[in-house]
Amino acid sequence: MESADAIEQPGDPPVAPLYMRESAQVAAVSFVMFTATFLVTQTAPIGRPIGGWFERQLGRSLDKRALDRTVSGFALRLATFLHNLIVIPLALWALRDPALWEDDLAGVTRLSEVTLGVATGFFIFDAAACGMRLKEEGFQFLMHGALCALFFTLTVLTGGFHFYGCAYLLWELSTAFVHLRWLLYKIGKADTTAYVVNGLTMMASFFGCRIVWGTYVSYKFFVLSALYLGDPAQSHMHLTFWVLRGVCVGLSGLNLYWFGKMVEKAFELLAPKKPPKAVPVKKEE
Repeated sequence: MESADAIEQPGDPPVAPLYMRESAQVAAVSFVMFTATFLVTQTAPIGRPIGGWFERQLGRSLDKRALDRTVSGFALRLATFLHNLIVIPLALWALRDPALWEDDLAGVTRLSEVTLGVATGFFIFDAAACGMRLKEEGFQFLMHGALCALFFTLTVLTGGFHFYGCAYLLWELSTAFVHLRWLLYKIGKADTTAYVVNGLTMMASFFGCRIVWGTYVSYKFFVLSALYLGDPAQSHMHLTFWVLRGVCVGLSGLNLYWFGKMVEKAFELLAPKKPPKAVPVKKEE
């Protein structure tokens, strides 16, 4: 017996491909799950104890607005941590399948569909949350969330680019150290050895995952996409390729900018402090 998806009657409205519907369903569940995590963590029964913990670590009380902002920042990072806990192992496992390496533009597996569906829902949430917290997170994080949301949404809509989607998710291996740095700073541990060690680990993982691996993956995509852009038979995909190229450039630029800031801060932190220059005092006559 044929499935309903295989039967199309004349005059029926167009039906989205099965892969698109399934990935979109995963993305929708993912969006709801991470949004709920973000919002519920800020509610009084959960947010109040979290705020109290921050105050105890600091040894002082915070005004309500500052405390609410801190709890909101913690909630966003908790949702991000849960996302990475899910998608990084899935992406690593998906990349073990030769199907994604043999056809890195059209290769698709059931696992890669689930992985990128989860990532799509999360980054749509992340872009919205960073927009809500624009003053605290800054424009660069909003840009990061929006570009990632665009990239992963295109993997769902086209059913392709799964190798690159899974490969780019490995960038998130460095995110845990970025968030630990935020946490240590918020509880007043910015002058501790733990803060310095975490910062150096953050730089090393960021360089390996985002600069080295990220540049390799982006170069691979640019080289291969150039072949398709030069093929008139693939003209229906040219806009998608150019959009994805723009996303790659934008995200790679952000990574280079952030890494440059890390190096700058590391030099400031580790460089020997120069004694202040003596100010000559004019002798009174």
